Amino acid sequence: EFLFNDYHGVDKHYFPNGNLSEQAHYDYDEQNDSYKSFYENGKVKKEGTYYMDDKVGWWKTYDSTGKLTEEAKYQDGVIVELKTSK
Repeated sequence: EFLFNDYHGVDKHYFPNGNLSEQAHYDYDEQNDSYKSFYENGKVKKEGTYYMDDKVGWWKTYDSTGKLTEEAKYQDGVIVELKTSK
């Protein structure tokens, strides 16, 4: 949906098989709120939060089986803490 020529709402992208590949929220052309990307098998690949186009808080990355592989804490779009899983 567009408000004042800016994108506003949920943006979704799909793989050719119909599964969701990415979901993001926009407010006036800026990414805000939750973000998720997915593997083609439907498992979550990455999830986190944006505020005014910057990554904020904890972002999690998973492998294609759903195992958590990395957690990165962002502040104003910059990683301030990183944890990796074996």
